[in-house]
Amino acid sequence: MTREMKRGCELKGGDVLRTWFGSQTILDMLPYSGPFAFICGVAKLPDTEMSIESGRLYEVLFTR
Repeated sequence: MTREMKRGCELKGGDVLRTWFGSQTILDMLPYSGPFAFICGVAKLPDTEMSIESGRLYEVLFTR
C-alpha cells in the first residue's frame, strides 16, 4: 500500500483516508454551505461524515 498527501478540495469519492479512527473510504463528497470559508466539503464515510478543510493536507492510501 502506498500513500500520497492531498489538499482537502482535491479529495473525491473512492479515496481512502487515514483518520484518527482508522482508514476510511470516502463514499461521496457532499457540498458545504455553512458559515466557515475554510471548509470546502463534507466527506461521507461508511459510518459518519467528516468536514474537509480546504487548506489541510490529508493522507490518502491506495494500492498499486
